[in-house]
Amino acid sequence: MNNNQLYINSSNELMQVRNIQLQISQKELELQMLDINTKYSSYDPYSYSSNNIKRQNIELEVINLKNSRDMHLGFAIEAALLLAEGDIRNNNVYSMAGVAISSINSFLQSQKIDFRLPYSTQVKLSQISSLFYTNSNFTSLKSEITRLKTLCNIY
Repeated sequence: MNNNQLYINSSNELMQVRNIQLQISQKELELQMLDINTKYSSYDPYSYSSNNIKRQNIELEVINLKNSRDMHLGFAIEAALLLAEGDIRNNNVYSMAGVAISSINSFLQSQKIDFRLPYSTQVKLSQISSLFYTNSNFTSLKSEITRLKTLCNIY
């Protein structure tokens, strides 16, 4: 797969992540509105049961959406790391991986989500990070990789 395709894959996955995050936010707002409705409505056993069922369904949807978001975020990071490997190997002057990883970092930082990278991706991230000890030409990419490691709690 060439660098352009890897960049497009990473960007598309991140776009999917953003769309899913928007759906999560909407569901969380629905939960808040349901809480307000329950708190300020008169007590009715049917309504109370109905609201509990709605709450459980929405909470389940949120869990599924978060799993989907995390999966797509992992795909975005994996594509960006493959791109970083290619940039380093080919000694590219302009690193598209730096741009891709910067976008991922911005999302992670702005959303403050609890995201855990799969172990295999953590290893890949550490391997790429270690390549900078022998190649100092990629200061921007190195700083974005370091920032990604920090945001994903990898030390």
